[in-house]
Amino acid sequence: MAAHLNRPAECYARPLGRYVWHCTALTAPHDRPLTDTTWAWIAARLIDAAGIAPLGDIEACRWVALRHARDHVHLVATLVRQDGRLPEMRGNWYRMRETCDRIEAELGLLPTRPSRARTSQHARSGYEG
Repeated sequence: MAAHLNRPAECYARPLGRYVWHCTALTAPHDRPLTDTTWAWIAARLIDAAGIAPLGDIEACRWVALRHARDHVHLVATLVRQDGRLPEMRGNWYRMRETCDRIEAELGLLPTRPSRARTSQHARSGYEG
């Protein structure tokens, strides 16, 4: 799997430093368990918001979502697109934060603190993710 993910970076025109992106998305302990299908939907929305693989972009970066527990998923991507360009990720933290806010509201999950707090702590429980 790693070799497949790394292939675009290996073909990149100049040496890259850090080109692997990792993010963990998790739910609070009090939230209901999410299905694999729901986690896949969440992963695709977050990867899109990050600018790594915009929905419908077949030349986007290669990525994978790994779920090994009921409450979280790991997102891993190679930061070189299929077409050999680098992804546009400027401002992605804010887009991802807004996407998380929408996902929490749509799924009825415990909301995290407002974006201005710049933290992943959950609002009502003191839960730290």
